[in-house]
Amino acid sequence: MKEFDNNKLVKLRNPHGAEGAEWTGDWSDKSYKWNQKMKNLLNEKLEQDGTFWMSADDFVYEYRAVYLCRIFTPDKWKKIGPLRGEWKGKKAAGLPSKQNANVKMNFNPHYGI
Repeated sequence: MKEFDNNKLVKLRNPHGAEGAEWTGDWSDKSYKWNQKMKNLLNEKLEQDGTFWMSADDFVYEYRAVYLCRIFTPDKWKKIGPLRGEWKGKKAAGLPSKQNANVKMNFNPHYGI
């Protein structure tokens, strides 16, 4: 997340990489809201690379849940935690789907961020 000039932005990465869909609303790669100052400030190239920015308000409106997958590298991520939990037995309920219609999501580990 970054905050500047009264803008609160969230940067997201589609886990499918450059082939994955990207946000197309405000602050997307082709948004009119970008100017050179903002691109420089955020070191942003605005490419179809699977990463994208959106406003914090749009993020809260569009997503009811977020599933995180992080690969920690020493130069890019700061570890927050430790987070404790495991996906075993009842706690491996998975996500609702046609094949898993009776899933009990409340058994899955949850973490506030």
